[in-house]
Amino acid sequence: MNRHKKRVEDRKQKTQARLGELYAIVNSVPVSATFGRTEALIELEQARRVAMVADPPQAGAMVAATMGKAKVMGLIVEQQAVGSPDEFKNKSEEELIAIMRERVGPKETEIFLKAVEQMRRAYDGPIIEGQAEKN
Repeated sequence: MNRHKKRVEDRKQKTQARLGELYAIVNSVPVSATFGRTEALIELEQARRVAMVADPPQAGAMVAATMGKAKVMGLIVEQQAVGSPDEFKNKSEEELIAIMRERVGPKETEIFLKAVEQMRRAYDGPIIEGQAEKN
């Protein structure tokens, strides 16, 4: 057997041995009646490690596990549009704020309104019919 084939075979054997170790670790963890953030993070990290030592390494699975961990930790928030643009067309500012409080919550709405107010104060350019003047 030439040296390249020998290295490939050695790597494959080491990978298989490491996978066996990881599977043993995973199988040694008792199944919990409760499943929470900690358990999800542990499982995602285990999946990431298995993907890393696979032969060949599974980059897509590693990224998916990392993204899963980020979502569990609240670092990534999935957002989606709610309603159609016409739904808000003829609403007053008060009506829009009421809808926002109902859909996203009063605390989040207040945070948003404070941010908008800070932007209004920071911008001192002329306003023409609700839009900033273009130069």
